[in-house]
Amino acid sequence: MDGARLTAAEGIAAPASPAPPKIHLRDASKRFAGLRGGTPTLALDRVSLEVAEGELVCLLGPSGCGKSTVLNLVAGFETPSSGSVTVDGRPVGAPGPERAVVFQQPQLFPWLSVLDNITFGPRMAGVPERVYRPEAERYVRLIGLTGFERHAPYHLSGGMRQRAALARAWIGNPRVLLMDEPFAALDAQTRLTMQELLLGLRRQTGTTILFVTHDVDEALFLADRILVMGSRPGRVTAEIRVPSSDARDVDGFLDDPVLMALRRDVVRLVREEARKAHAHQPNS
Repeated sequence: MDGARLTAAEGIAAPASPAPPKIHLRDASKRFAGLRGGTPTLALDRVSLEVAEGELVCLLGPSGCGKSTVLNLVAGFETPSSGSVTVDGRPVGAPGPERAVVFQQPQLFPWLSVLDNITFGPRMAGVPERVYRPEAERYVRLIGLTGFERHAPYHLSGGMRQRAALARAWIGNPRVLLMDEPFAALDAQTRLTMQELLLGLRRQTGTTILFVTHDVDEALFLADRILVMGSRPGRVTAEIRVPSSDARDVDGFLDDPVLMALRRDVVRLVREEARKAHAHQPNS
């Protein structure tokens, strides 16, 4: 792991997990070709990180630091220029059903109902309705969309559409859920509701989650660990282990002096990386 390791209480080195990692990037770099033969861009530089089975890890950092590129490597949308990316010890070479992705925008099919959007994956895979229908109805209840199953996406609020996207990702029982700033476009109250919903679903399913965000409070509220990424070329500069999120709620988060002290440390780290990113921009 690159960079510093902090704990909430003492800032001492955190012990490594004895379990093999669910997600493992080892010295992964990504270089994008320059436009019209221009200079290539090194987006990621020898990033090494691990995510354990059932862990929720947030990638946190300023815009352009490579957070989404890391997610795309794990999803199989991109391949590393060097180094390796594995899930369950197997190299990632392409997208797969064991790795579901939730984007910032819900990406629902506007011509399908909520229920048909949620069940699209199983239906395309040939799963019998008697198998997927009870599971779909269960997720509709869990995400609070009962009564809206036959509505078209354009009849729903942004938060409701994102709930449907979350259910669509989870219905395939993915081993890994990859989330790219999924709540960034929502208003503050809806965002909090979605964060609590995510934690509740995660407790029930034990899914391994890699979550990209630029919001410090969101990362602290959701994560078991936060990986702070530095300015381009992206790399992990710090690891922060967050107190247990098993029973976390909004009121407890705001009243927790340990979390608030940790928040100050994380904000300082992120601001420092943002200053570095700004200093490296042309004409800055």
